[in-house]
Amino acid sequence: MTNNEPETPAVGPRTRPVGQVRRREIVRLASELFREMGYHSATMDRIADVAGIAKPTLYHYFRSKEEILFDLHLQYIMPLIESQQARVERGVSSTRVVYEVILEQLQVTAENPGMLLSFFEHQRELSADRRLEMRENRRHYRHLVEESFRRDIELGVIPACDTRTVAFSLFGVCNWASRAHSRLKPEEVRPVAKELWQLFVFGTNNPSRADMDPDDFD
Repeated sequence: MTNNEPETPAVGPRTRPVGQVRRREIVRLASELFREMGYHSATMDRIADVAGIAKPTLYHYFRSKEEILFDLHLQYIMPLIESQQARVERGVSSTRVVYEVILEQLQVTAENPGMLLSFFEHQRELSADRRLEMRENRRHYRHLVEESFRRDIELGVIPACDTRTVAFSLFGVCNWASRAHSRLKPEEVRPVAKELWQLFVFGTNNPSRADMDPDDFD
């Protein structure tokens, strides 16, 4: 840990639905503090004040400030992993996967503005073990995305390509799109995702690009 606050054991159940909703709200409020005050200045006392709860109640949900920071990562990456795992199992085409990966990233940006950026700004504060787990989660997600492309290559649906490069390129589009559209409104998500999908899959010089629709691919 990089702060002087002791890691206090959490007590009580932490998996009930109501508790999960409260945890997410605490993480959202804490992420705003991290951005406004900096990670080191946003103490557990301050987080409890902003969340409107007593400090012992905060420790019921999180053992430390670092655990809150790591939960930012989990709230972001785990739904993406689960969604892509389901697509792999259903045999969704890589062309459709590109659209849905972009769409999900932009939905996170629109629904939780600032949370993802807050984590990226402060992820270096995580312990070595948690940084390792973070990298493993990201690697697992990338491998799942690559699997969709490998499947289509084997089926002859798309030409052979370096799936690792393709996956990283797709994530680059997602990351920069989130920064470029940091104030994206929910109703703007699908049109922007569709435009980015058209550019990524069909290129900038394809005259029929604008006529392509992700709903034509499954």
